[in-house]
Amino acid sequence: MLGKLLAIAIIIQCINTGEDRDGLLLTCNDAQHTELRIPISNWPAVWHGPERGFAYQIDSQGQPIPSRPNLAALQQVRENALREGRRWRRPAMQQLAKPE
Repeated sequence: MLGKLLAIAIIIQCINTGEDRDGLLLTCNDAQHTELRIPISNWPAVWHGPERGFAYQIDSQGQPIPSRPNLAALQQVRENALREGRRWRRPAMQQLAKPE
């Protein structure tokens, strides 16, 4: 039991807060509030994404812990994109009546 509590205590969560020229920016919740910059080409394969705002976990040795995408958030992003597409869709042109 104590081992599980210690394991939980040393897992660090890093949240994807954005990106810059050097790569993706992760802000961690450790004591120093470390900021990590990970180039897209070096993004860990065990992490999905990158998804902005998602918390990725790192163990005490700095190795990534496998993650799963937040399906509810991804569904909301998809619905918002579809809604925006429908909003900008042009209305069908009306047929002009032929003069008699």
